[in-house]
Amino acid sequence: ISVPDDYPTIQGAVQASEDGDTILVARGSYIGPVRFNGKRIEIRSLEGPAVTFIDATTSAVQFVDGETLESTINGFTITGGPAVFGGGVHISDSSGTVNNCVVLGSASIRGGGISVQWGTANINNTGFSGSAGQCGGLSAFNATVTLQGCTGAGGAIRGGAIAAIDSSVTCRSGYLANGNATYEGGGMFALRSSVDLKTTIFENCGAGTPFDLAARGAGLSIIESPIPSIENCTFLENEIEVIERAEGGAIYTDNSLVLMSVVFDENTLLVGGERPDETLTDGFVSGAALYSSSGSCTLVDCIFLR
Repeated sequence: ISVPDDYPTIQGAVQASEDGDTILVARGSYIGPVRFNGKRIEIRSLEGPAVTFIDATTSAVQFVDGETLESTINGFTITGGPAVFGGGVHISDSSGTVNNCVVLGSASIRGGGISVQWGTANINNTGFSGSAGQCGGLSAFNATVTLQGCTGAGGAIRGGAIAAIDSSVTCRSGYLANGNATYEGGGMFALRSSVDLKTTIFENCGAGTPFDLAARGAGLSIIESPIPSIENCTFLENEIEVIERAEGGAIYTDNSLVLMSVVFDENTLLVGGERPDETLTDGFVSGAALYSSSGSCTLVDCIFLR
């Protein structure tokens, strides 16, 4: 099925498709939302995300009708929002695969770029960014998310680039840069979640502002979760800047840590300053690279630089 040759809109092609079909989309801009309607189909651009766009004023691409991982979006720049969940891509009570895309958006609650809740997502070679009230670029809520070769950014209270709550997140060959959180996890925040990170870079992520009292885990914050698997990762130039209390410039956890071949370089904690309503002079800093509030840290072949 071809768009616009056979059908002028992507959604029109979806309506006409059957399980197993591939919808091939020519370069151009297309109005969303695009909803898969429970079909096991692939929607693929012919020339890639640099010249093929889906834009919407709500969640631009939606997997919300019981789709499986065979339902795939491939090769688009996807821009959406504001939405409640998932301004760019929203997966709910369903599964979906996102390949070779650029996803941008905003949401009032979770997942400015991508939201996955009560479902499963495979996300490959995709860049995502977005702002949201609670969880920024990508949000996993009671979900299983696997990322391969992805880049992420965003802003939120917790989890600027990625936030996982009661979920499982696996990331391979990832690059999380310029994620910012007002409290914790500028790169990634995990609560009661399984975290498996390999060959992933956290760079220039931040937590807190000069007007906030406290922040923790500028790169990565893991709370009430099993011991994570973190191997061959790099934490570079992540920073906390607050008035009073800063913990874990790169990593914060309330559990034990086992790190293998992890590099820490130029992660910093800055404490001091004042807010218009008060001035605090006694600050607390702990762990410019990493801080565990309880448990033990096992480090194997790790490097701490400047």
